[in-house]
Amino acid sequence: MHFAPRILAFIDKHVVGHVWGEPVSLFVEGKIQEFGMVTLACVAPDLRRQGITTCLMERLHAYFPLSKEADMKVCYVP
Repeated sequence: MHFAPRILAFIDKHVVGHVWGEPVSLFVEGKIQEFGMVTLACVAPDLRRQGITTCLMERLHAYFPLSKEADMKVCYVP
């Protein structure tokens, strides 16, 4: 994984939401571990609470799957 996925949500050809993830390697619990870090998530204020962010996050998780083999995790940065 050497890319930063950026996922957009559209309604009628207008961008209404965006989520951005970054692959990152961190030294945690005595070893280097791979994470998918959510660095940005936003939705148009008038369209919030309609499931757009949930949909974007579900699609982002596809890039950073939880897997024992890959030892991959997803973390959120406030």
